[in-house]
Amino acid sequence: MFFKPVNRVSLRLVVIFGLSLFSTNAKAEAYDYDARVGVATGLPPSFIIDSWIGTYVLLKPIVLDRQDPILRELDRYTYTYIRPHFRFLSSGLVNRGALRLDIYPLSYLGGTLGYALTHKRLDGIDSFSKWTGYDCTLISCRDWQENYFIEFKLKAAWERVYTLLFYRRDWIESHTRAAASYDPESSLSIHAPNDHNNHMWGLLGLRTRDANYSLRYRYNRWERSREQLKALSVLSSRKITPHLNFNVEAGYRWTRKNTPFIGLKLEYVFREEPSPES
Repeated sequence: MFFKPVNRVSLRLVVIFGLSLFSTNAKAEAYDYDARVGVATGLPPSFIIDSWIGTYVLLKPIVLDRQDPILRELDRYTYTYIRPHFRFLSSGLVNRGALRLDIYPLSYLGGTLGYALTHKRLDGIDSFSKWTGYDCTLISCRDWQENYFIEFKLKAAWERVYTLLFYRRDWIESHTRAAASYDPESSLSIHAPNDHNNHMWGLLGLRTRDANYSLRYRYNRWERSREQLKALSVLSSRKITPHLNFNVEAGYRWTRKNTPFIGLKLEYVFREEPSPES
């Protein structure tokens, strides 16, 4: 069946991360909730409510030499955490709920196992074809989608410069009789009833006292439909208050319909330090 390979991969990841987590005598350094809510808008025209709620356990299995200045700085980020949480996004026309389990043996190296359920009803929108290049009379724009996914993330920083590498693999199934379906998360058409992809991006940034600025390149390709997206963008993240963030991303994407894009997001984070990296 379609989901059997996913379950085998997920089980292996859980075993590998579990061994790395619990092979030490680490004790919990923190246990707390993790919640946030945000509103986003931009171009192509959209308005999205984004929220998540969960909890986390933070462990300190390794203590580095705090006499050495470099190791002392690295020790601040050398911790382990597990974070189960639920994420919900809604634009009214697209609604998506996702169960996610973050497992990071080190705060800057780890991954996520997840399952998401999405419902969309984008047919009848006059500007849909203008911004996406797809025709809802030829592909399904109203259906349910299920997908399992695995994410890996690696972070590195030196003084004010930082970088982030990301990889994600989705196994998606669309409940439609059409031969193709529109995936709102990737903004691409997928093969129906199922498809799988390779989604990756790299980011290089600079931290200042009150904000972060970065350059990101993103690539996403669905293997059965052979639809792909490439995007180059600049990002800015500014902390307005200790819990309120304002994020901006602007760039250009190359896909079936090459278009510029901009995203604006205001996010309030309900959580206390110490907390895992976002």
